[in-house]
Amino acid sequence: MGRPKADLPVAGKPLVQWAVETACSVTEHVVVVLGPDRPVPEALSGNALVTCLSNPEPQRGLASSVAIGVEHGLRAVAHGTWIFVTLGDLPLILRRTYRLLWNARVPGHVVFPRYRDATPADRFDRGHPVLLPREAAEHLLAQRDAISTMRQLTQQFPEVVVDVADPGIRADVDRPQDIADAVARLNALQAPSD
Repeated sequence: MGRPKADLPVAGKPLVQWAVETACSVTEHVVVVLGPDRPVPEALSGNALVTCLSNPEPQRGLASSVAIGVEHGLRAVAHGTWIFVTLGDLPLILRRTYRLLWNARVPGHVVFPRYRDATPADRFDRGHPVLLPREAAEHLLAQRDAISTMRQLTQQFPEVVVDVADPGIRADVDRPQDIADAVARLNALQAPSD
């Protein structure tokens, strides 16, 4: 799309800012993991709740970025027993989804949101954020050379699946049309309701 996705303008803000602002509204600390040699997005540089780190080897898979964020998160919030993991290109996740996942946590279980897609297939799709118990976070760090995907990590633990009325858990921005769709949905979310 011509420049790093995190910097793409969506409804007046960089894409990543939407995801980070929502996460900041429901958590103590947010870690953003960027690709190598990527500058910190200007929109995030002054936020005391946000730490931006670099993944020097993103080719090792998403789990390598998650491991960097998790490692910092466990150090930054020493008393923390749970860590949310989400992606910066999911600008539409609702605060209430984070709260529903938080309220559904069970010790030692990974908590996933699930959205029922109203298509003829009537699918239920999982999405983000994923809520990891400390045990899963520590397992990822101990096995970081063997784990390259979130699925490889999460299948090692029992799970709780929470049905949510939030299509934003799957609405990532990968194409120019996705930006237009995100802008329309954000405008609808921000419109005054009766």
